[in-house]
Amino acid sequence: MIKLIVFDWNGVLLADAQACTDAENHVLKVFGGRRISLKEFRETIHIPAIDFYVLHGCDKKRLIRESKRLGQTFHTYYEDRVKHCRTRKGASDLLEWMESKLIRSIILSNHTVTGINAQLARLNLKSYFDKVLATDKLDTSMKRQSKPERLKNIS
Repeated sequence: MIKLIVFDWNGVLLADAQACTDAENHVLKVFGGRRISLKEFRETIHIPAIDFYVLHGCDKKRLIRESKRLGQTFHTYYEDRVKHCRTRKGASDLLEWMESKLIRSIILSNHTVTGINAQLARLNLKSYFDKVLATDKLDTSMKRQSKPERLKNIS
């Protein structure tokens, strides 16, 4: 019997690849990197994000020095675009099925709790999730892979 399913947020439940690409391109422009395509975004995105930005032409020392500004730059641009994103095909049906089978679910993400909760409310999905394990800091994805640490907080 399945008791719990853990979902990632970006690109798994939310169809936001283009919004992410647009926001990353905005960050790359602000921090001296080169523009990338959606295909290149999908092929090269990873956490910690600092490695992604360096790969695309940004200066690592500057990124570290201005990590809070970088996080604010990304999230401000992204949040304005994500308002128009939908769930991935089949996500709502899957969540309804899981609810009917009494299977619990949580979201584990490097995105912000505030951002995820805003989209869950907008998409009427909040009731399907017991918990959102994410960050409350805008620059967390720059520093480390924090998902395993968040999993330890499941009770």
